[in-house]
Amino acid sequence: MTRFFRSLKSQVAAYRRRSARLNGKPYRETTIRYVWAKECDTSTSSHYHVALIFDRNVFRSLGDFGEYQQSLANRIRNAWKRSVDAIYSGKEKPAIHFSKQGQYHLLRNSEEFEAVFQSVFYRLSYLAKRRTKHFGKRMNNFDHSRK
Repeated sequence: MTRFFRSLKSQVAAYRRRSARLNGKPYRETTIRYVWAKECDTSTSSHYHVALIFDRNVFRSLGDFGEYQQSLANRIRNAWKRSVDAIYSGKEKPAIHFSKQGQYHLLRNSEEFEAVFQSVFYRLSYLAKRRTKHFGKRMNNFDHSRK
């Protein structure tokens, strides 16, 4: 997961620098927050669930899913591909899936803040289900970004 987040942060920083240069504005770094959980249920291999949190002023949505678009979705795909290429060279690589209705906008002063917050909390609680975690094997099943 470290490779994935390092690659995604690098791509976002490059995009922000390029955008600032083209618009004649100063570059300001943006922070990506995240939560991830590793699961192993019925299959023999594990899989990950990741929640990414972005500044809405930088990215309002995942954007166009077209293969050659410079969207956030493709930056995420590229970061995942780069991280798994180092591990799965020559093997079938794990796919990435974006959930339907998986984007939320938490606006602190909005009238809908509490309802949206509750929806996000409920959605993220899925990551904490105990059934698919393998405790006692000295494996990290859950992590999050830190300030």
